[in-house]
Amino acid sequence: MHSVHSTWGSPLRMNFQNHLIGAGATLLLLLPLKFGVSWMALLKANIDRELLLMKRDSFVYIFKAVNLTLTAFLVMTTFIRTKMHRDTTYGTIYMGALYFALDTIMFNGFAELGMTVIKLPVFFKQRDLLFFPAWTYTIPSWILQIPVTFFEVGVYVFTTYYVVGFDPSVSRFFKQYLLLVALNQMSSSLFRFIAGLGRDMVVAQTIGPLSLLAFATLGGFILARRKLIKLLIVFLRERKGPPVSITRNGISFPGQNDTTVISVLKSRGIFTEAKWYWIGFGALIGYTLLFNLLYTVALSFLKPLGDSYPSVPEDALEEKLYSMIGFEWSVAKFFWYLFFMYFTLLYFTFFGMMAVGLTPKESIASIISPIIYNMWNLFSGYLIPRPVAYFLPHIVLFSLLISFRKIPVWWRWYCWICPVAWTLYGLVASQFGNIQTKLDGKDQTVAQFIEEYYGFNHDLLWLN
Repeated sequence: MHSVHSTWGSPLRMNFQNHLIGAGATLLLLLPLKFGVSWMALLKANIDRELLLMKRDSFVYIFKAVNLTLTAFLVMTTFIRTKMHRDTTYGTIYMGALYFALDTIMFNGFAELGMTVIKLPVFFKQRDLLFFPAWTYTIPSWILQIPVTFFEVGVYVFTTYYVVGFDPSVSRFFKQYLLLVALNQMSSSLFRFIAGLGRDMVVAQTIGPLSLLAFATLGGFILARRKLIKLLIVFLRERKGPPVSITRNGISFPGQNDTTVISVLKSRGIFTEAKWYWIGFGALIGYTLLFNLLYTVALSFLKPLGDSYPSVPEDALEEKLYSMIGFEWSVAKFFWYLFFMYFTLLYFTFFGMMAVGLTPKESIASIISPIIYNMWNLFSGYLIPRPVAYFLPHIVLFSLLISFRKIPVWWRWYCWICPVAWTLYGLVASQFGNIQTKLDGKDQTVAQFIEEYYGFNHDLLWLN
């Protein structure tokens, strides 16, 4: 019996040993790798999956392009160059057109927030089961969006630049195009990071608008640079300002001999040297890399959130969104402020509910909402003064004329149905419409300026 085993066992043992020695590399397949295959294979697999998801969601990208086309049409028919002149009076309007372009591109990236949050539950399951590392998931979602960004920004810039009446130089045209491409990339990266940080639709949809509000407020248009507190001025001087502020400096640089443009830019505290274009462009690329890195870190270490989140009562916030702003403490003005803010939050909430109810899924609602918000922003009466309301004895006459005729006649009707326009009218008129203090360096009171430039009349508060 022993001889039989020796006869058959020895050759088998020798053959098996020779095979292992001759094919030693095959033993690597038996080693306990963390993800089973190489990183390049995992990256390729995630790229293929991202392409498949983009094809599946092609309707979303088509819908975004249509929205940008509609927004571009809105801009072309509002800031039309045949109605705008190259002087200091219309310089602010041109600045408004540039700011609206930044606002549009920022809102376009906002759609990434909802689309990213929806995919996170599947990602977390696959990550915890060691399907792939987080960076092989985040890199394709960024790189594959770059061609889409070039197309979407091209839809806006190629249709609006010359119609609005910006500088006809081809180099300036492409500089604006490249800067807005970089802004779109930064915006998309930012909202992907917010989605990864929030990990829940409610949390992410709360943080996202707050970031837009911060960028808009500190961007240098709503609040002129020279009006910001000293700490923020130092912060911006060291070129560490928010992305919108840097983009605004880059996109607004003047020509060498255009003294009118330079005076308008200086009045808003914008740097007038041409080098700020490249500083802004480089800063946006840096922000894009930073936000994508933070997005990768968030998905690498954070876990899915629960379902309960603390909330702060609305009245407590308002008692804090009035005293902190520094409005005049009077009973009438406080209750006017409370009234307008309450109904503003109410119609925004109802609009959000309507947008979700009328669309097939949440990602479509997140694309529709920004274009409506942009329209409300454009016709609110701040970027372009709204139609003037004149008060006559026993009759209210809404004139079809506009201060300096800055809005084309075919869009004047929308100023009167825009809800944000009525909110802005009520807030500004109630807080400042009866102040008789003269402006610095001018023989004009605050109330007179508000009524003559914006058309806000304190006596007509009851109409709001």
